[in-house]
Amino acid sequence: SKFSAVEVIEEIIQGLKLQAEKKQIQLTFATTDTPCFIVSDKLRFRQILTNIIGNAIKFTHKGYVAVTLKVLSEDITEITVTDSGIGISAE
Repeated sequence: SKFSAVEVIEEIIQGLKLQAEKKQIQLTFATTDTPCFIVSDKLRFRQILTNIIGNAIKFTHKGYVAVTLKVLSEDITEITVTDSGIGISAE
């Protein structure tokens, strides 16, 4: 089905805000004004992003978790999650 990626991400951010605040981590979401509709399984999309953002919060001990959505073209949308956590070891 077709849905607004921005609305879903905003709902996820709202749901995880308390978890971030408890750890004193800044949780942000940035996007352009370009409408972004995705044709996909909305529930699966929400589950995947919730897991990625939730893990970023879980493994970040200070600093931030930032979610960014960019519409690159009519068919390509880029969603990035960056954080100030320790990252994954090379091993």
